[in-house]
Amino acid sequence: MEITFSPTALPGSCFFCGSGNREYYIDTNQTVEFHGAMYICNICVEGIARLVNYLPPDEYKELLATKEHLEDTVYGLTKKLSTLEGVLRDLANAGYTVHNDGSIVRSGGAVLETLLEPEPAVPTGKRELGEGEGASSESNDDEDVGELHSDDSSDATGLFGV
Repeated sequence: MEITFSPTALPGSCFFCGSGNREYYIDTNQTVEFHGAMYICNICVEGIARLVNYLPPDEYKELLATKEHLEDTVYGLTKKLSTLEGVLRDLANAGYTVHNDGSIVRSGGAVLETLLEPEPAVPTGKRELGEGEGASSESNDDEDVGELHSDDSSDATGLFGV
């Protein structure tokens, strides 16, 4: 079999639809008695392919890539859902409930936090620990730190130095 763009043998048309003016034809290299050379036009070939659920290679590759992307997305969303379910379970075990408006309520009914308005990490007007100028307020009195003292009870003084 081969592709031809203009049938040369009689009848010079598609065996199935009879058209002689198509984009291309499949020359089956077969002859049918009382008809002549058997050509199949591109339209009839596509119809036959659809009938048997044939996918062109490019379309198959595109569908396969889409499938893999969707599987990755589902996996990521499943992991996120699992994490969220764990957090909600932990909140429920601690006596909290989450309302539809986003507020978190302790079993007593007082609203503890609203999820829609997150608190800033560092309150306005305050600096983080370690920022600023100047020396440390701690004294540097490290004398005798490295000395070992005797376990001899004769040197020991009482609890209050007596």
